[in-house]
Amino acid sequence: MTKAEIAEERLYKNITSTIVKEQLYLKPSFGRTDIVERFNISAHRAGMIFSKRQTSIPEFVRNCRLDHACQQMKDEPLANLSDIATASGFSFVSSFMRDFKNRYGMTPARFRETLQSNESATE
Repeated sequence: MTKAEIAEERLYKNITSTIVKEQLYLKPSFGRTDIVERFNISAHRAGMIFSKRQTSIPEFVRNCRLDHACQQMKDEPLANLSDIATASGFSFVSSFMRDFKNRYGMTPARFRETLQSNESATE
């Protein structure tokens, strides 16, 4: 790897770890502009850093939100799915439902049922 590639990899890791550790993805409007301002890089560079890793900023943020929602469903099995969507950074419940099904191949309600049936089986 060249020095430039190493520096870019460090920047990518710094950006993604900051987004995750500080849970910046929970802000519904979080996106490229926030990254540009926070890390003092151009919008083009921010996009390229992610695209070189076969992802995009919106996709990375969406996956963080979905991971958060899954954890909330595990931690709070009786929580309302609309509340989980909102608490996970989704502006629209319909987007949450669609994105969840696209990623996991099932609805959030079905996922929760699966969690509950797995818990029952281990008791």
